[in-house]
Amino acid sequence: MVQATSEQDVIFLRHFNKYLNVFLITPWLFDKKTIKKSMVSKLYGSFLIICVVFWLYYVLQDDHFLSTLQLGLVSQQIITVLRLAVLLTLTCLTIIKSGLYDCEKWRLLFDNFSVLDKHLQGVIEEKKIVKFYGLNFAKHLVYLTQLGHFLWIHSTSAKVSLLKSILITPFIYYYYEFLTVCSLVTVLEVVKNRYKYLNKKLLILTTKSEFVQEANNTAKDYQILNESVQLFNAIFSYKIIFIILHCALAVISTLNSCYSIIFVYETKSTLFQLFVSNLSHIVYLLYVMLAIILPIESTIKESKNFVDLCYKTKLKFAYDSREFQALGELARHAEHFTVKFTAAGHFDINKALIFNFVGNVMSYFIIVLQLNGSELLPSAKCGNCSIWEKGK
Repeated sequence: MVQATSEQDVIFLRHFNKYLNVFLITPWLFDKKTIKKSMVSKLYGSFLIICVVFWLYYVLQDDHFLSTLQLGLVSQQIITVLRLAVLLTLTCLTIIKSGLYDCEKWRLLFDNFSVLDKHLQGVIEEKKIVKFYGLNFAKHLVYLTQLGHFLWIHSTSAKVSLLKSILITPFIYYYYEFLTVCSLVTVLEVVKNRYKYLNKKLLILTTKSEFVQEANNTAKDYQILNESVQLFNAIFSYKIIFIILHCALAVISTLNSCYSIIFVYETKSTLFQLFVSNLSHIVYLLYVMLAIILPIESTIKESKNFVDLCYKTKLKFAYDSREFQALGELARHAEHFTVKFTAAGHFDINKALIFNFVGNVMSYFIIVLQLNGSELLPSAKCGNCSIWEKGK
């Protein structure tokens, strides 16, 4: 079956999506010339899942990883295990929802974009290919540089080769998370732009003679966009939950590592570099949170602007005119189909989530510090032992 796609976005993003197809971040249905091979996709997805599970098995069987884990504080051991579990779940979930299930939801999502592209002709702006791919290349370069620096510091401090450091680090899980965020943000940008184009179309409607009919068509377009948001929630909601959960665990783990570097370890040879690497990782994690939440907030704002434009525009017409009544109906229609991004219905995703995230992370970090204190306290009572011997 040949898949219908959006002329303005999917073809524009064809090469980027083909790269994501390699990892099954997105399903194989973005090119009109490509026929969806469901069985091949499922087999390939199963193969990728086996690979990522085997990678984790290899990591957990490595003596150097286990010895390093055992030398750390108990709190750090628990957080590390939880992070590995969350990353494995996120990676497998991404592959399953793109290669084994949810392909139909992806198709419906981009079919909606295709329909909207036809209805919004004349207001859609020309895509800037160089800017898009240049920005994504810069993101990849910065991310891989930061990750490479972390791996190099880890290999230096642990006195192992860089290849060994890559093999015993869940590198592929980190990269899957990064690519998932990239695909998520790209789809969000497409949805947000459709709301912006719909607002432009509304302003143009006031100059047309067939205003009432065009207003009804605009109401249908707004409903299609709302359905697209629901499809986005269905595809990405659980991924967002695990991304946020991993970000929270990673921030706590990184802060705990900084605590260990400053107050626990006595050998200072590479600790400054480790400290800098941890700080850069915290910056990246905050970027991930903002990269998800800010586009969502912008999309919600654009949808509210549509309602405001309806009420403001109808004031230009007489109270008993057809245009006044049509715009009032359009505004009520848009208010009924409220745009809401949710994490599988468990909580809303908006700017308030940033403050909740910071508050919860700091609360759990204080608990971790208390656990560290209770663990290190017995070492202080040892006769010839250093108070910080546990952290060596």
